[in-house]
Order: sequence, then C-alpha cells, then structure tokens
Amino acid sequence: LVQPYLKSVRVDVCSSFTGKLSFGGSGKGYGYNGGWLGSQYNNPADQTAPTNYFDNEVGSAGGIGPPVTDSQITAPAHTIALADAGYISLRANGDQPEKVAAISIDNPSQMNGIPSIDYRHIDSSYTINTATQTVTENGLANAFYCDGHMGVIRQSTTTDAMFNPTSS
Repeated sequence: LVQPYLKSVRVDVCSSFTGKLSFGGSGKGYGYNGGWLGSQYNNPADQTAPTNYFDNEVGSAGGIGPPVTDSQITAPAHTIALADAGYISLRANGDQPEKVAAISIDNPSQMNGIPSIDYRHIDSSYTINTATQTVTENGLANAFYCDGHMGVIRQSTTTDAMFNPTSS
C-alpha cells in the first residue's frame, strides 16, 4: 500500500541491525508484539500467557485467539506494538553465538532468558550465562507504543505488563 511512496524496500531494514536476516528475509531488525496484539495470547477465555507458545490450538483456553481490537487496548501509552528485534542464537554445537533477526517480540516471561527484543543501541555488548543459557544485553532498544509515541527501553526495565494491552 505505501510501497510506491517509499521508493525503496530497504526502508524496512533497520540500518543498525548487524545480525543474520531470517525468516526468508522478512526478519529485518524490527518485531511486532504478535503474542498479545496479534492473537497468540488474546483469547477471551483466558488472558494469561500459555506455558508453551508453540503448542497452542486456535480457540483453546490459553491458546490462539483473534487479534485485539482498538477498544481492547486499554493502556495504549504503556503497550509496546513494535520494537527492535533480534536474539542471540546460542548454538548447541559449540559454534560462536550469533545475532539473528526476529519477526516478533516476546514479553520477558516468554523469552526463556533470551530476549527477542534487541537492545543493540549505544552498547551492543551482552553477557551469556552458560550455566543457565540466558543472555543479558547492555544496550537500549527503540520501542513504538500503541498510542503512537516512541521510547527507549532497557532489558532490565522491560516487563510483561508492557506487552499486555489490558495492563496499565
């Protein structure tokens, strides 16, 4: 729809993302809060996040529901819609970890210690705890909220409530 006005498809690739593109090239450094806004957790029968993101069935309690409507977003100024996205792939075969683009962002309790928000700005360093297989990133990420404002966030201050459209 807007492509004729953009004059380039490269505008959808974050210029500061230096990792590996993924998902057939659709993962380009930005991610959507698909879990809460897009449908995975938006089941009217159960507003809690499922314990296993990939084992949900459409319409089941704790499973996939329809995307949220504007009227369901009761805290738009506090709900992240999009953010810088990418994760550190911890290779089981001993290879060096690598940054990989993500197409969606997950709230902290769903990340299993590996953020899908890419806190790459200002300080792109990170620490890997090999015992727990978790990643702590030291930089900032750009976040776009449902009310249209932008902000920067740190991993240490990112909470589950920032993803749930009914949290205030």
